[in-house]
Amino acid sequence: MGGIRRFATTGSLLAAAASVLALVLFLGSEVLLDDPVIHARSTADLRLDLEGIEAERDLAIERIAVRAISNGRLFGTQDHYLFVSDDFGETFVRKGVFPKLDPGLLERVRDRVARHPAVRRIRGLPGPMNVVVLHSGTVLVFYDRIYRSPDGGERFIPLVTPVDSLYGPAPLHAVAVDPEDRVFYGEYLTGERPNTVRIVRGTEDGTRWEICHTFGPGEVFHVHSVSYDSWGDRLLVATGDRDEESGIWELDPECSGVRLVSGGDQRWRTIAPLFTEAFVLWGSDDDRSGSDIWRKPRGTKELEHLHRIGNPSYDATRLLDGSFVVSTTYEPDSRFTSVFDPEPVSELWISRTGETWHRLDRFAWVEEIHWWGRARARALLPWSDGSSPYLFVVPDATDDGFVTYRYRFEALPASGASHAAAEAENGQREGASRPAP
Repeated sequence: MGGIRRFATTGSLLAAAASVLALVLFLGSEVLLDDPVIHARSTADLRLDLEGIEAERDLAIERIAVRAISNGRLFGTQDHYLFVSDDFGETFVRKGVFPKLDPGLLERVRDRVARHPAVRRIRGLPGPMNVVVLHSGTVLVFYDRIYRSPDGGERFIPLVTPVDSLYGPAPLHAVAVDPEDRVFYGEYLTGERPNTVRIVRGTEDGTRWEICHTFGPGEVFHVHSVSYDSWGDRLLVATGDRDEESGIWELDPECSGVRLVSGGDQRWRTIAPLFTEAFVLWGSDDDRSGSDIWRKPRGTKELEHLHRIGNPSYDATRLLDGSFVVSTTYEPDSRFTSVFDPEPVSELWISRTGETWHRLDRFAWVEEIHWWGRARARALLPWSDGSSPYLFVVPDATDDGFVTYRYRFEALPASGASHAAAEAENGQREGASRPAP
């Protein structure tokens, strides 16, 4: 029996040694499989003439999700890494990693395995959705916690803040940065009603965080987004989801309270409002009777109906030339889907002026089951300062896989100054009166 035990012990030691050797070889292969630079693939697989808007889907950026655009620089994510591009998506260079906070030995080993290029390729995780860039160049990432990079994304520091126990922002471009580099987001709760919902403010270059406002129990269900309206020089908070919970609020940046601009029905249930000097525009998030694109002229609470889009809208953006882009999300389990049975696709809509809308592209839903339910087909649009002449779209839960598409536009009809030039002019009008909210 003693000999058998010795043999078993020896076998166990050999198995353990083999496992350690396999782990070492696996981790050692990281250099061979690493992908510090990702090159986009030319596609030219979609060309459209949309009554004067000539559009082409010209690039596919595989295994990168573009999350933010600031001063013409693109910030993308892959798993726990940040990538940047200075050539509008032609190439992406890997920068910093979002590190664990004080990990133990076992957690460090697990994290090393999870970050291995082979594992990242198999898992295909896009990583965090909320990435914002301050005017100082500091990059903030909202994931399992807030990560801060004071050097433009080269190195990230996981923050410990008084708001760590709160729910984070919605999984989209839901975070606002004002001209003083104050950062705002609201809690995106999805539990049982009634909820107490907080709005959080970050100051001192993203190092100090505090609760700025609290919605009382039952006042709103959750915060969809906080947006900075440069023309009105104000912060707008979008809330949902029931009629009485849906509205647009103006938030005092000094945290003295909020003021309801308007709300009370599904027309005001929005996520990503867009701003001009004359009006505010959005696609509604109406998952009951279907969604539309609405416009609210400044100085009035009246809404103007612009276009029917059907499926709810989560994302919207503006391009350098001032064009508006709105996308829709297919929700397989919503009331709208069960009643109206819409086509299971996410769609892109574009307009040069906001008046006439054209469908630019569509992405077919692929059923994915998660712990929270069936995934929704969506065309995510990055947080942007309007400095890109290209449109970047990240399809999610579609048959496109893990990719970002770039769209190029030509022969757009001229109609005044570009959005970026107008924004610059707006910021330089010292003493000029602001348009009415």
